[in-house]
Amino acid sequence: RFGKINDDILIYMYEEWLEKLIDQKGIEEVKQTSKDIKLIFSMEASKNINIQEMFLKAYKISRNFSFSSAGSQICITLILKDLDKHPVYYLTELLK
Repeated sequence: RFGKINDDILIYMYEEWLEKLIDQKGIEEVKQTSKDIKLIFSMEASKNINIQEMFLKAYKISRNFSFSSAGSQICITLILKDLDKHPVYYLTELLK
């Protein structure tokens, strides 16, 4: 009815969805630089994550994901170099 959805609107919709997923999954902090995006889970959320399942899912989505921990908190990093599409698509796919 209103025409085709352009890429900017689609990215905006995914960003809104990602914000909701971040809240639902207990992500305490999102840090973005020109090289990567880090998702830092709360201590409570980190305890409830099946890390093997999350790692396998991330690996199927992109090899640009890496995992680390700081104390009891899990950190997932998406390296932005050589991505085929906007990072919001990768992050949303991982968290849904």
